[in-house]
Amino acid sequence: MIMRRLWLTHELAQLIAQHGLEDYPHEACGLIGGVNEQALSVSRIKNISDKPEHAFLMDGAEFTKTMFEFSKRGEVLIGIYHTHPHGDHLPSRTDVQEAQYPDTAYVVVGLKQRQPRLSAWQIRNGLAEPIDIIISETEPLPALPPMSRAQVRANIIALVFSFIFLIVLALSLLPPAPPIPTR
Repeated sequence: MIMRRLWLTHELAQLIAQHGLEDYPHEACGLIGGVNEQALSVSRIKNISDKPEHAFLMDGAEFTKTMFEFSKRGEVLIGIYHTHPHGDHLPSRTDVQEAQYPDTAYVVVGLKQRQPRLSAWQIRNGLAEPIDIIISETEPLPALPPMSRAQVRANIIALVFSFIFLIVLALSLLPPAPPIPTR
């Protein structure tokens, strides 16, 4: 399943940001449980990396326990989050190389200047593509499906013909040119 967006409540987004600030200067990490694109819970996972200032490695036992808890509540893993304590909210080369859940949103929290900024990414086949992250208490409108190439071409052709029609119409509405006086 290709995720198009991730919907978090303000409370869940705040929990993620707060986790990052509390674990600063180490990278914080955790899991996001939910249904489809809607996040319903956030679970902190201990970072057991040898270099927690620059990397994260989730504790396997906590990861497994959290996945069982999600299942008990009727949730599935829809997101994995981690922080960049001194960096931006963009996935690093390591993040892209080590991503193992292609159907999951990867939330990266940049903590540059201790100001949390969140972004969401779908990482698959070595490519990171941004997905919309919606932070709202109310359910967002349904996402529009992406347009096919044929639909994009049809829209471009329609725009070109519309533009030509407007030019022809504007020219036809111009008053006739005044006669040129002859001597």
